[in-house]
Parts: sequence; C-alpha cells; structure tokens
Amino acid sequence: MLCSGCGFQLRSKGDFPKEFNPLYFSSEKPYSPLSVQLNELFQSLRVHVAKTKSDARFSIVISHDIFSYSRPDMVNATLPTNLNFMQSAIVTIVDNKKNTTISAKSFSTSQSLTLNANQIYTANANNLIQYELNRQLVSVIYYWLVSKNTKDVLHGTIISQTTRRTS
Repeated sequence: MLCSGCGFQLRSKGDFPKEFNPLYFSSEKPYSPLSVQLNELFQSLRVHVAKTKSDARFSIVISHDIFSYSRPDMVNATLPTNLNFMQSAIVTIVDNKKNTTISAKSFSTSQSLTLNANQIYTANANNLIQYELNRQLVSVIYYWLVSKNTKDVLHGTIISQTTRRTS
C-alpha cells in the first residue's frame, strides 16, 4: 500500500534484504526493549530468525544498547524543569562464514520533556519514554537495513565469495 500524497509506505517483507532470511540475531541485552521490538519487527516481516549462527549467512548484532536520562540535581518547584532522554545502540552486520564485520552503524534518538511548575513526574514515565525512543530507533534501524547501501554490501559480500570459489 502506498499513499503518494504523504509518502507513507508500509513495511513489507519484499523490502527486507533476502540475504537476511534466515538471520541470526544477537544482543548484549536480549530482553531490552530495543531487542524485543527488533525481534517483533523480524516476526512481522516473516523473517526466519535462526537459533544458531551456523544456520544463517548473516548476523545482526546489537551492542551498546543504552537508555539514559538527565535531570537537575536540585529542582525548584516554582520553575519549569527540563528532562533529557536518550536511547542509543550500535548495530553490526556480521558475515557468519568469515566471521567478519561487513557493516556497522551507531544509532541514537533523544527527547526532551519540560515539567511545568508544580508538575509531578513519576518514574514509570521513564518506561513510556524509553518505549517510544526504542520505537523510533527500530524504525531508523529498519530503514538502514533496507537501504540500497546495505543491500549492496550484502550482495557484494556474497558475490565476492562466489567469485573466489569459481576462480
């Protein structure tokens, strides 16, 4: 489905590189919101996630999955207060046959929240903001994975190994 007036386009399995099916997914924090949301993305695209590295040509590895926030040490209840949130991660694509990194990229997203005077901030709001930041990060990672540059790198890796075998 394509809405040409607004540029909206659904994610589809057809856009996802066929070289990633099957795919091995690994994360330093396998149960972090980012890892969970990426796994949900792969399921929605019907990408087979392999149980072991040897069952997939390529791996996607998530590292430095960090959610952080800052707030002032002292808060004056009569003045507005600014809170800053950031989610970042490094995504690496590994060729499992050669055990080499073929591409890596650092991603981050941030959001600020201003509390008005006498407004109360509860800790569970962190979870909501972290979820939203991870949702944004998953979208950016998806668009990187389906980009022409990433597809060219994957294709080039396969072609170079095929060429070496036949020569």
